[in-house]
Amino acid sequence: MHLPEIEGRSVYISGKITNNEQAALQFAKAHKDCIESGAAYVFNPMAAAVQVKRPGWMHDDHMRADIHELTSGRIDVILQIDGWRESGGALLESAIADMCGIERIDWSESE
Repeated sequence: MHLPEIEGRSVYISGKITNNEQAALQFAKAHKDCIESGAAYVFNPMAAAVQVKRPGWMHDDHMRADIHELTSGRIDVILQIDGWRESGGALLESAIADMCGIERIDWSESE
């Protein structure tokens, strides 16, 4: 799916990961769609490049690192994918985006 509103922008993908058997597929599809839509940078917490740097990490370790990325100043927009409303972590990311003036795109209903 083409997302013209992210062309040339830095995107943070947010969604339900814990207890979601479809997470890897959902995040990979969103990542691919971001790249194909011309995003300048995509942070995908499920990407192999991210996960390989985090062996043995617990949920709270991942959340701290992901929130650090979200608030790094690099991110222009947070793309919220299916299931984000059912995730404590994604709800936190949404609140942080609002507090930091980062645009949110709710893509969960577009899929």
